[in-house]
Amino acid sequence: MEEIISNYEKLCDSMSILIEKSGYRNNFLAGKLGIPTSNFSTKKKKGSWTPAEMKSLIRVIESDELDDYFMGLIMDERKGEETINHDEVKKIFGWN
Repeated sequence: MEEIISNYEKLCDSMSILIEKSGYRNNFLAGKLGIPTSNFSTKKKKGSWTPAEMKSLIRVIESDELDDYFMGLIMDERKGEETINHDEVKKIFGWN
């Protein structure tokens, strides 16, 4: 559960970067959310998105490139954590 919250916080912190990397214009995304462009720009600057707004934005901007970027952030955060190799995973799950 703690990991889910941590990933959500990372997503919240990264939304403005993800929006920039998506290539969509602020006025287009504001229209998708049904809010004025000025409000969108403020939310983007402050990171003050509601969960519903974030969900709507992700539906519009989601792409393989953004998924890779976000996964890279998570992987960087976990560099020092213990890992297991493929053979150990197969053994744990009985995939021999």
